[in-house]
Amino acid sequence: DISGFSALTWQGHSDGTSPLRHPMWQPEVWRANKVEVLVCCIALFLAGILCSAGGIGGGGIYVTVLMVFGQLSVLDAVPLSKAIVFFGSISSLVLNMRKSFVSQSSAQTLIDYNICRLVVPSALLGTYAGVVLNWLLPGWIIVLLLTLILCVMTATVARTGLQQYAEEQKQAMFVANEKAVAQQSAEHPHEALEAPAAEAGSSAKCTSTKDSPRPTCASESVLPHNSSQQHDAGTPPNSPKLRNRLTLRDVVLAVGTEFCVVTCSVVHFHAQSCQKALGTSGVEAACNHPALSYFGQGTLQAWMEHQTIASLLLRFTMLFPACACSLVLTFYTSTLVKHEGWRLGEAMCYHSMAILTGALAGLVGIGGGLVFAPFFLGMAVEPSVAVATSSTCVIFTSSSTTLQYLLTDRIIMSLTLIYGIVNLLASYSGTR
Repeated sequence: DISGFSALTWQGHSDGTSPLRHPMWQPEVWRANKVEVLVCCIALFLAGILCSAGGIGGGGIYVTVLMVFGQLSVLDAVPLSKAIVFFGSISSLVLNMRKSFVSQSSAQTLIDYNICRLVVPSALLGTYAGVVLNWLLPGWIIVLLLTLILCVMTATVARTGLQQYAEEQKQAMFVANEKAVAQQSAEHPHEALEAPAAEAGSSAKCTSTKDSPRPTCASESVLPHNSSQQHDAGTPPNSPKLRNRLTLRDVVLAVGTEFCVVTCSVVHFHAQSCQKALGTSGVEAACNHPALSYFGQGTLQAWMEHQTIASLLLRFTMLFPACACSLVLTFYTSTLVKHEGWRLGEAMCYHSMAILTGALAGLVGIGGGLVFAPFFLGMAVEPSVAVATSSTCVIFTSSSTTLQYLLTDRIIMSLTLIYGIVNLLASYSGTR
């Protein structure tokens, strides 16, 4: 019987800002018949184009748009933003998997699957912690954290933009000087013939050492820095075996890890709700949620009434996903260090960043790309590869958090479908 699962508030928040329940079988169509929904759709479409073009999920931006234009509370905006990001990440993945780029005179996939192998299990572990914290923390803390994150990322992007502008100015001056030299050569051909010989004699430094009495000359000319000449982070000089391949094992491990995280998170949440509802009039609804119907009617309530079983279940659903994610990321770290030429310290940096990003994704609603893309660029990953790889990783953070929120009655289904389709079209336009 699901009739008792109406939009009731959860217990556990002492500040009166507990989130409303939004069961998926109650779409709340009346919410779509508002003017602010149309305004929010326009804002989300424009934001979605910019976010997908930059390789970020945009969850942090979408939370702000939903709160300002959609007139939603932060406790409703965060879960809804995760569902919106998930819709947009699907189109980005399909388009990016069909693209390639040329690096080191060879064609490579636009998505660096080695980076995904390191980031995904760590980020999934972080999403579990983030969703749990979102249940427990009051709304004002979530808004404060989101504000700080957006300020830090704005400052980082501004600094990167200024550095890029300075480099472009230097390049423009270099081109202007080349044009001036070419013009001078055309006006004075005799001087132009003598200049190269003089420059050639002065640009080479000849030295001799005691180990090599014969003078050796080395040219001072240095090739200009070109990002296409860089190897991706952690990639050895020889052709990697796994960087451009997505194997069946990768798919099984990724899907299995996400299933473990989502299942344990949902069971843990409803088990706690059932335990809190024991002895109250709402125990029947709390302990027999449709998401746990495979347990059987009254099973969860019987477990929660038994103190030992209740304690074991709550601990197991906390520890098992952590162990599963740790095993997967340990396996991939060992594989990449041994066979792909990665350094252990570099791999650990990716793990630490991914766990923190996953936690923030579940807590404040960012998609993950807001951190992934700048981090990949800082690790000397090709810009186009960083954008595509970031979009791929966002799929797992957004789908994991979306499913956790959906199965715990936190997502407004009517608005999810409307805003999700809008972001799907925006992401397709931006990625192309």
